[in-house]
Amino acid sequence: MSEPFLMFDQVIQVSAPLSGYRLVPGTEDSLGLPVEAFLRLYAVDTSGNVKRMQALLDVLALVEEIRSEEEALQLLRLETAPETHFLFPNSHYLDVRVCTTLERIGDVTERAAVAAGYLPPSCVAIGDGFDASRDLVRLDSDEGRVLVRLSEHLSRAASYRLISETLIGIIDPSEIMLPDYE
Repeated sequence: MSEPFLMFDQVIQVSAPLSGYRLVPGTEDSLGLPVEAFLRLYAVDTSGNVKRMQALLDVLALVEEIRSEEEALQLLRLETAPETHFLFPNSHYLDVRVCTTLERIGDVTERAAVAAGYLPPSCVAIGDGFDASRDLVRLDSDEGRVLVRLSEHLSRAASYRLISETLIGIIDPSEIMLPDYE
């Protein structure tokens, strides 16, 4: 395996402490267009050791402690945000943003969001961690643009548990902007 080309000018910022690591996009192959199809996420420590992050669980293994609801949601969104989901090629979900016009990946029209029963993300501190609820588009669904509600738990020690996934609705393809990296 060759050394990855790392883009240190594009470090992914997270507020939770990462045991001396920083998250950096990079590629082991040559770049092409669209760039997102070639980028992956790497963790680099202060001595230059590099680890490939395949999934959110890899990132969570570096987290020292999750201190707030905001940190919990920020970490969960790494694998689903339109700005970073492509760094995890096996990710099944994409965050959506309700808007009046479709301009960016993840945008869904207000009309479609209301019809599907969309709720904005929420996170509350519960006992040893945080319970989050997020409405996401499932990217690998055979049924089209499926909106699902994930209920998730992150402990303060950064262990993850999916509580449930519930189908909320189907979104017409003309009312959502999804990525196409092929």
